[in-house]
Amino acid sequence: MKNATWYWEWTHDNTEDAVEVVYDYDAGDAGVMYYADGSGCPPEPPSVELLRMKYKGVDVTNLLFAVLGDQVFEELELEIVEYIQDGGGYDPEDYQE
Repeated sequence: MKNATWYWEWTHDNTEDAVEVVYDYDAGDAGVMYYADGSGCPPEPPSVELLRMKYKGVDVTNLLFAVLGDQVFEELELEIVEYIQDGGGYDPEDYQE
């Protein structure tokens, strides 16, 4: 999944149609705390980079970045990362009797 391009449907109560979000997802790296020579490599957390947003087939990326604050996009990135880390919506309890 590292450096792959994915799609996300971003919905809001004020719109009937979802905004299609195109993003790159990097799963991060577990890192190595200690190599034999005493050095190490810290872990890298997973991350999402928003690339493009379309509404009803029209690219609205620049408009949304101009109108909405950075916090909205940071929250969207976190929402996507959490969704992926939680198994992409798969809940094993849904299949248990």
